[in-house]
Amino acid sequence: KGEKLIVIANFSWLTTSHFELKVPAEIISAWKLKDGNYDLNDQLYHQSKVILEVKKGEGKVKVTLKPLESFVYKL
Repeated sequence: KGEKLIVIANFSWLTTSHFELKVPAEIISAWKLKDGNYDLNDQLYHQSKVILEVKKGEGKVKVTLKPLESFVYKL
């Protein structure tokens, strides 16, 4: 009910993806997040953690996904 999840998948079987995931202001507002840094912990493998950075009401996460890799990050 109160879980906040971000699901990310790389469907390429050849290419590693490096990108900055942008979380829209509407989602940041709905999640009632203030400016700051938030840990996102992977729920599939329990080995990965990234930082959600919220500035001026918008969120950004730097992500690297190996070929065919997926993560479910929980705030």
